[in-house]
Amino acid sequence: MPENNFLQVTLKGKGGNINGLGAKVILYDSGKLQLQECMPTRGYQSSVDTRLTFGIGRAASIDSLVVIWGDGSFQSI
Repeated sequence: MPENNFLQVTLKGKGGNINGLGAKVILYDSGKLQLQECMPTRGYQSSVDTRLTFGIGRAASIDSLVVIWGDGSFQSI
């Protein structure tokens, strides 16, 4: 049975936004993309982890990762 892999991203923001809240992360792999936004609140008295988890199947690596920060700046990894 093949194992599925994942990539977990922990954002380190600047200033008072140390968790990078509001940042968008785009993962590119084999012509496909996945997008997640770091928005841990889900409603009244409800939240989730600030780490973003992307499923990448059997792949051992990805093509690239783009982070679009809340202030509009971005970086590509």
